[in-house]
Amino acid sequence: MSTGRLIYDSTSSVGVDARVVTYAENKRFSFYDVRDRRRRFNRPMIPRKNTVQQAVLHLDGMRTAAGCFSVLYQRGLSTHLIIDWDGTVYQTLALSDTAWHAHPNNNISVGIDLNNPVRPNRMPRDQTPREVFRGKINGGTRISLGYTDAQYEALIAVLRGLDEMFPAFKPNAPVGGDGRIVRNKLLDTKFKGIVGHYHVSANKWDPGPGFDWERVLLGVRGS
Repeated sequence: MSTGRLIYDSTSSVGVDARVVTYAENKRFSFYDVRDRRRRFNRPMIPRKNTVQQAVLHLDGMRTAAGCFSVLYQRGLSTHLIIDWDGTVYQTLALSDTAWHAHPNNNISVGIDLNNPVRPNRMPRDQTPREVFRGKINGGTRISLGYTDAQYEALIAVLRGLDEMFPAFKPNAPVGGDGRIVRNKLLDTKFKGIVGHYHVSANKWDPGPGFDWERVLLGVRGS
C-alpha cells in the first residue's frame, strides 16, 4: 500500500510505497522558499509530462539530506528528490518544474540525490557503517561508500512512480555489449530511462562505484 505521494503539480500526483515529505510539508526542503531572490528552477512552457524521459541519479557527498539541500541552495542549484540514508524521500520541487541538476539534460529529466558521505570518516556516529567500493568511472578510479537497504527500497518505489507518471520514461539503464552497466558518458545522452550523472557529464562519477544498478533494475521491473 502506498505510504506517500510524489507531486507533479497542484492537481496531479502518484502514490509510491515510500515515506515522502514534500516541500509543502517541510519548508526546510523547499526550493520555493526563496530568501535571497535567486530562482533555482524553471517553469517550462511545455508540460513536463510530455518531455520527461530520464531520471538522473546523483551522490550528494553529505552526511544527511539536510546537508545536501543546504549545499544545493547555496550554490543556486536544485533537485526534485533527495533520498536520505533512512529511506525518507524529500521532494523539494514539483515534478512539473525543471530542476537545475544535470545540464544540459534538465528539461528532460527528474533529479534524484542519494545521501552518501563518500568516506567512512564522514559517517555520522548514529548510522550503520557502509561498505567501501572502488571502481573506474569515466576513465578515473573512484572510491565511495555503498547505499542503505532503505535507500534502495525508496529509490525503487520512486522510479516505479516515475514510470507511472511519465509515458516517455522507461525502467531501463544503459547496458554495454558485455551486458554490464556502461561506466562512461553516453554517446546518446538523451537515453530514455535511469542514468547516473556520469552518463550525461564526462567530468562526473556519481552515483559512484558503490551503487548497485542490478538491484535497482530488478526491483523496478519486478523481474
